[in-house]
Amino acid sequence: MRRIVKWIGARLQRKTMAALTAMMILPLAILGTFIYLYSYWTIERDYINNSKKYLNQVSQNIEHNIKSLEMISILAFMDEDVINVLRMDRSGNSENTPYKQNIMGSFLTKLKELRNDVNGIYIFSGSNVYYKSKQDETIDSDYDYKNDFWYKETVNLKGATYVIGTHIPFQKKHSNYYVYSIARSIIDYQTGNHLGVILIDALLDGISNMAEVEKVFDGSWLVITDNQGKIIFSPDRKEITKSLELSRNDFLNDVSGYFFTKEKEEELLVNYVTSEYTGWKMLQFIPSETVYNASRTIGLALILLAGLLIFLSVLISFYVSIKISKPIIDINSILQRIGEGNFDWDLKIKGNDEVSQLMLGIKKMSIRLKALLKRVTTARLKQKEAELKFLQSQINPHFLHNTLNSIQMMAIINGQVDMAHMIDDLGKFYKSGIFQGNDMVKIREEVDHVRLYLKILQMRYGDKLKWTININEVIMELYTAKFILQPIVENAIYHGIEPNLYPGEIRIEGKLKDDCVEICIEDSGVGISEDKLEGILLSLSGEKQLDTQMNSIGIKNVNDRIKLYFGNRYGLSIFSQKGKGTRVLIKIPVLHRPVPLANKYFF
Repeated sequence: MRRIVKWIGARLQRKTMAALTAMMILPLAILGTFIYLYSYWTIERDYINNSKKYLNQVSQNIEHNIKSLEMISILAFMDEDVINVLRMDRSGNSENTPYKQNIMGSFLTKLKELRNDVNGIYIFSGSNVYYKSKQDETIDSDYDYKNDFWYKETVNLKGATYVIGTHIPFQKKHSNYYVYSIARSIIDYQTGNHLGVILIDALLDGISNMAEVEKVFDGSWLVITDNQGKIIFSPDRKEITKSLELSRNDFLNDVSGYFFTKEKEEELLVNYVTSEYTGWKMLQFIPSETVYNASRTIGLALILLAGLLIFLSVLISFYVSIKISKPIIDINSILQRIGEGNFDWDLKIKGNDEVSQLMLGIKKMSIRLKALLKRVTTARLKQKEAELKFLQSQINPHFLHNTLNSIQMMAIINGQVDMAHMIDDLGKFYKSGIFQGNDMVKIREEVDHVRLYLKILQMRYGDKLKWTININEVIMELYTAKFILQPIVENAIYHGIEPNLYPGEIRIEGKLKDDCVEICIEDSGVGISEDKLEGILLSLSGEKQLDTQMNSIGIKNVNDRIKLYFGNRYGLSIFSQKGKGTRVLIKIPVLHRPVPLANKYFF
């Protein structure tokens, strides 16, 4: 290494070429590394996002499939003849007469024809079992369905749907195929009595077809499990009904996500989502090699491109180093000749830069020296002595050194000016970025925003909507996170005032209490039932996942943001009574000036 450094340092051209090459290669290396890492990250994210889209599509298809089965089961509630047969079985007339068989058989046949993948439909009345299955298979005569877990669970649900994962048909224990099922109690709509249970078995072919609609990535496969990790569907039918065995199972409690794992000596990317309707997990297993191959291709292309750019940079550096160093080498050669007493040289001077001016000065100096030497002919010793003194007085090493430094500094200065412009532009860019929007606003701005919103809605609702805002001016000048009032007001109007038959009113009041600001938004709408209010409050406290059918996503979003920004001490409180309106209390800190928020992803 020392020899290489010494060899480079021996010539100005080599130094210039090495410096220029380093200046070109180093940014290329940094840029290439960044591009490779960013490309790898982008490819990985694309794989994960496309996989998640596929899994969500499969989940939606399965939900639609199960909801279709649920709609079929509802038909049992709507058929008067079926209800009458079940009433007879319940009243003690449990004899399985031809009349009953005719009614139930005809009904079940019609239901079964609605879906090709339905394997069997069964109605358990407590005393009789009515069924229709593929190829008219018979059920086990000794099957004690009343003590089976699914029957008990279905009865306890009192008419709600019970989704059952993959299993061998309960009433055909010796079958060699798997089904998934839904079950629900049949309730007498007149008396509310439990009349029986309808069970619908569907073949796994439907799920298999949905899973194969679009694999997204070659070599990947889909596995579906219940919330306990029991396999509902797998390409390997031997694994069905077994527990999913991976090196990590902590993801079972998560709604969605991904992780890398090594199973059976194979690196895998596992992406998963959870169905909100069934609770089933859709997992896609993608070989990591599939992801890495795309990254390797980009890496190879970057290496080839980097090699080409390095080769070009060396050529450019070589050319530029010659253009820079050749005039200086010529000057050095001329000075050596002058030092040897040779003043007869001819060099064409091109340009008007510093180097050209230096060469012109040396040429004039050389001419003067030559003229002076001609005049000094008295004695050889005096002539040589005068020549030496003349050279010492005219060819000043400090002058040459400072002149060369001036050339170098000019290059540096030119470089710094460009850099200054870049920094100035960047500074302007960041400056403009900072003022594109604030996450903290005055409460007055929030109130003005809500007032405008209410005025717009009043144009729609007319006299049906009245509103008042009564907030102290002191509070108006305080700061808070933006967009915390409008979602609450919107919820009050669309779910409180609009469903009501009578005109309604929105009242917004604010006050200081202790060291907090309390803003109350109250409506005179239809109110919230106790069950629904309890669910909303549990979701706000984090004890329960929010039911998306409750129309409370805006409220939860505001509550989560306030707690995230200001702490768990602050947030929303909700008070409501069915038919008498709702009151939402917003508790926030007293802020006399804007402060940085803990998280900005909500805006």
